[in-house]
Amino acid sequence: GGSGICGEIVREIARHVPCRFLLIGRTDLDPSARGKHLQTEAERTAEKAHIQRRLAEQGLTVTPRLIASEFARTERSAEVFATLDALNELGAKALYVKADVCDEFSLEAALNKARESFGPITMILHGAGQEISHALAQKSQVEFARVHAPKTVGAYLLRWLCRNDALWKLVVLSSIAGRFGNRGQLDYSAGNAFLDLMVRTESRAGLSSVSLSWSGWAEIGMAWRNSYV
Repeated sequence: GGSGICGEIVREIARHVPCRFLLIGRTDLDPSARGKHLQTEAERTAEKAHIQRRLAEQGLTVTPRLIASEFARTERSAEVFATLDALNELGAKALYVKADVCDEFSLEAALNKARESFGPITMILHGAGQEISHALAQKSQVEFARVHAPKTVGAYLLRWLCRNDALWKLVVLSSIAGRFGNRGQLDYSAGNAFLDLMVRTESRAGLSSVSLSWSGWAEIGMAWRNSYV
């Protein structure tokens, strides 16, 4: 997706190996977010105030939920643009395409853009995920699917849609929650357990597969944003 842990990983790859990257994410990038730095609390507060004024000027009913949604889009957009700029500075070619890894048709269209621009796909780095922590009694089926599907359906579709590509490496970003579980994260834990099993049972000749079961990264990724655990 170009943000969070995936963004850090692709930058590190580009520092050592000349690559061409297709970054896939659900974020509809906000061009005005390019170059914005939202690291400090003061910067984040100022950006939220700016968003509140902009929404009010548009005649919208401004709510904390709407501000949070718009800020999340701005923050994610700024991260993706920062990754694209960093890859460009490192001499790598990179393309961002908006698509949902759980939607076969939009994902296939994105992968075709990569093939048209860069040639056959040789490596998959699957880091899609969403974390919503609630106790089981508070979990709805819709919420379960929102968390579980990006890990499971997304991984399956990527692997299936690239079945005819010259793949030599498959890397999935899992979590120690997939092995040990975690409070309030039944769906997230199950999704990561699926990734671990998928890698262990991969049988394609010539394809090296690995599942990286992370703990939390300091100030990066879903674990850092989780207020429940």
